[in-house]
Amino acid sequence: MKENIWEQRYKELKNLWGIEPEWTLIQYENLVKMGKILDLGIGEGRNVVKFALKNYDIEGVDISQTALKRCEELLKNVDCNYNLHCTNLLDFTLDLNKYSLIISTWTLNFLKKSEGLKLIKNMKNSLTNGGILYLGVFSKEDPKYTFLKESNKEIEKDTFYINKRDSFITYYDKEEILNLFNNEYEIICLKESYSLDIGHGDKHYHGDIEIMIRKLS
Repeated sequence: MKENIWEQRYKELKNLWGIEPEWTLIQYENLVKMGKILDLGIGEGRNVVKFALKNYDIEGVDISQTALKRCEELLKNVDCNYNLHCTNLLDFTLDLNKYSLIISTWTLNFLKKSEGLKLIKNMKNSLTNGGILYLGVFSKEDPKYTFLKESNKEIEKDTFYINKRDSFITYYDKEEILNLFNNEYEIICLKESYSLDIGHGDKHYHGDIEIMIRKLS
């Protein structure tokens, strides 16, 4: 059976996304209530280690078995409670009112737009009162978006199929994400950026959106 692109990438390179957690998580870690943390696209575990060290329960989902094996080695050394699932994000069931923090960084980009927006809705419903959702996605300011608009047919709005990877790539704007949240949610952080990525592969630029939202009690 053909391996998915992420299993291939993790086999080729350890610490594919580096070893440091996203800076926004470090900046606001003290706002996260004690409880369960879910990382959708946990990879090798870089974004959950600091919370594991503070005795949060960790749950993670990833499509790469290799990445999850490395994540498990990391969490075993921390000696925390954890539960890891090797599955597609769309096949993972999000229970209501369960998590004090849900992390989804640079994973929704590889789902169709309709699937990504539906998953965000499910994530927000899975937060406990006071729970925090942290998202990172590619924006339509990304140079590759303009290139794909000119060279590829859209599968659906802002979603393209990349034959070489056998996967989708999707781009977002902040308004469509913000429209999913009403006044029962508080914006903690909202950033739009354009930056050079030297963390993996050949250097390239990304347009990014980061948003951290808290469900009000």
